[in-house]
Amino acid sequence: MQDFRPIDEMTVVRVSKARGDDGLRRMTIELTTRAAARALALYLEQCDCTVTFVSERVLEVLPPARAQTAREEAIEMEAYLRVWSAMNPTIEVTRIPAAE
Repeated sequence: MQDFRPIDEMTVVRVSKARGDDGLRRMTIELTTRAAARALALYLEQCDCTVTFVSERVLEVLPPARAQTAREEAIEMEAYLRVWSAMNPTIEVTRIPAAE
């Protein structure tokens, strides 16, 4: 039996990937609450990501500066989001397709 929570107890994270004008790959993350955005930003900064608030609920994240392929960066960012989600079980993570 699945444990259902009222929708007001959940936060949804929407993720998309894009390449900036400078050629660096960024991830845009949209959250439904300011508190969740702040919590995720703090966590990602601890993981050496560069985080910029686009708005109070939207983050632009640049993965740590390491010599990596786009695939390795995607795997690393996915791992960060999975760990953060596991540490915040009341937050539901939803991804949107990458912008190519």
